[in-house]
Amino acid sequence: EVRNTILFNVLRNGKYGSLVQNIKTKKFLSSYSLPIYAISQDGEWGLSLNFSRLQRLRPGYGYSNITDDTKSELCPTYDGIYRINLSNGEKKLLFSLKSISSLLPRETMTEAEHYFNHLSFNPSSNRFMFFHLWVKDGARFSRLLTADIDGNNVFILNNEGPVSHYSWKSEKELLVYGFHQEEKFQYYLYKDLTNEKTVIGKDHFIEDGHPSFLKNSQFIITDTYPDKYGEQHLLLFNLHSQSLQKINQF
Repeated sequence: EVRNTILFNVLRNGKYGSLVQNIKTKKFLSSYSLPIYAISQDGEWGLSLNFSRLQRLRPGYGYSNITDDTKSELCPTYDGIYRINLSNGEKKLLFSLKSISSLLPRETMTEAEHYFNHLSFNPSSNRFMFFHLWVKDGARFSRLLTADIDGNNVFILNNEGPVSHYSWKSEKELLVYGFHQEEKFQYYLYKDLTNEKTVIGKDHFIEDGHPSFLKNSQFIITDTYPDKYGEQHLLLFNLHSQSLQKINQF
């Protein structure tokens, strides 16, 4: 049964990969030649990237078991985001770091080291979001993009400033904490494939957190970073009444 299966990444024969296992019978059902970053909700597709490059440029997010063989490349043409067909293991490079960096490039991208992170499918599994990041002179820059399952119709949702934590609200709506010149740092609700965005919880959310939608997207639950007393706050925001409730602090 699907509900008794898990997928996890492994190191086998000196290479990254992934396995699907039934946790009741312990039987291995599938194996893949790439590690998986995200799985579509319909279970048909996986997304992957270069976990060694990610670890090198953003320690703590990738894997350090294998040396990054793209280290000499600032912005590789042969490395990027991969799609894996979970039925037959077929893999395809959807687009490279080089091709994405050529879309509305920013000045800071020149002579910077580029990488991808934070891949996440929308609920209907026909599109996914990702971060394009680059490091230059010790500073990290980022922007938010989406693409369809074939790597086409790439769209830049935020090209103005840093982006952080996120949660899909619906097939076409994506909540992300980030920066735009006019409203500065806020939770923004983007409408995919458009320039429409709405600030969520202005004057309520004063800092970044890890948001999720609850109860048919009527509520957002999120947290804060530790305050001056070392305590983090768990928050519940009612989208209908625009009210914020502090659930607890830890």
